[in-house]
Amino acid sequence: MQSADDDLTISEAISDLALVALEQALAARQGTPDVAPFVLIESGGYCYFRALAANDNVVEQAAAFLARDPDTTETYALAYDGTVTVEGTPFDAILVIAGEPGAGDAFVFTQRYDGAASPVALIGAPALIGQHVSLLNKGS
Repeated sequence: MQSADDDLTISEAISDLALVALEQALAARQGTPDVAPFVLIESGGYCYFRALAANDNVVEQAAAFLARDPDTTETYALAYDGTVTVEGTPFDAILVIAGEPGAGDAFVFTQRYDGAASPVALIGAPALIGQHVSLLNKGS
């Protein structure tokens, strides 16, 4: 995975779940104009899926959902359809915020795609593009 900052340390669990979320979101994007946002949670050796309402508050929805039982969450990933800008050019992209308990920050991953292509064509490789306040922290 490409990284915007090689100094960041990301656990294998976060990286793996982020890639799964990107793959699932891109698979869902095939043949549909938008991807419904969702959260993946790893807990007790299982991976759980929770669909969210498609609106402007997906990060808040995910944080509220994760706050219900944060003690059992080992790793989480919020995936949603969005846009990223690279060198002044906007691209359709899947964005994933992934993290784990005890970490001060979560990480933001993306996969750009050409939504006009059928099937949807990937642009570049999945990339780490930054950090985000953990969705398990109060007030996120």
